[in-house]
Amino acid sequence: MECPRCNKQYTEYPALSRRDNQTDICSKCGQDEAMNDFMDLSSIPFADLYAEYVFQNKISSNHYKKWLEWKNTQ
Repeated sequence: MECPRCNKQYTEYPALSRRDNQTDICSKCGQDEAMNDFMDLSSIPFADLYAEYVFQNKISSNHYKKWLEWKNTQ
């Protein structure tokens, strides 16, 4: 299968994206989402923020903005 978040092929059991609770993603991307939610916004590497932005725009037009607002309250 191809992960819609990183666009890489994977064969392991999929993870459920925390962003919409319905999209299957690869295990590494599932871990990345969890870590991005756990870390301070300023500590998240730019590449990870960009991956979040691209993926969240794929699944919802305004989800990334809501996620940033939530992250800023943590």
